[in-house]
Amino acid sequence: MKALDEPVVDASTDFGAFLQNLISKEPDVAEMVAEEETHLCIAEEIYRLRKEQGLTQTQLAKKIGTTQSVIARMEDADYDGHSLKMLQKIARALDVRFCVGFYAKRVESEAVFMTQNLNETSGWPDVVPTTVD
Repeated sequence: MKALDEPVVDASTDFGAFLQNLISKEPDVAEMVAEEETHLCIAEEIYRLRKEQGLTQTQLAKKIGTTQSVIARMEDADYDGHSLKMLQKIARALDVRFCVGFYAKRVESEAVFMTQNLNETSGWPDVVPTTVD
């Protein structure tokens, strides 16, 4: 990543503005943000579904034949080792459908919009995804 030529907004006071500026100057950053957003969405969805069903990490782990630490790792937004097989097991244990979708790459302005709204929405496009059984 190349160094930025001009000063940017202080991240400690306005992270959204800082990230927008960085994304506008570095296309690779937009890709990294999108990838991290995917990890965050998966982690949040597993956590949300587990909590809605009143399960602890240990209880969910027992339902799919694994350990609590595996569930904790799956609910960690920094984890990037999600396998389709494990996600399918979790979906079955939580009695939900697991779907995968491929979407057109976002334009830069959409990526910036998503960084502003990470805490407000799941970030998933409003389309019908393909079901994985």
